[in-house]
Amino acid sequence: MATEIAHGGIGASVKRKEDPRFIRGKGTYIDDVVLPGMLYMKILRSPHAHAKILSINADAASVLPGVVAVVTGELMAAHNLA
Repeated sequence: MATEIAHGGIGASVKRKEDPRFIRGKGTYIDDVVLPGMLYMKILRSPHAHAKILSINADAASVLPGVVAVVTGELMAAHNLA
C-alpha cells in the first residue's frame, strides 16, 4: 500500500501575507501608534532582587509635569486589583 505525503500542515512553511511590508520597512508596530489623548506608562522596579518593599513615597512623582497617576501595589489592593 502506497503512503501519500500531504503538503502543508505541521512543520510546513506558511507564507504570511504581512511579511512583504515588514521586509520593506513599511510595517506598523504598536510603538508607532499614536492616538488622541493617549497616555504612556513607566514601570519602576526595585533594583534589589527579592527585596521587601517597606514603603513607597510617590509624592515627588505625583507632582511632576504630565503625570496623571502614580499607581502602587497598595493603591491597586485598595481597589481590589491586586
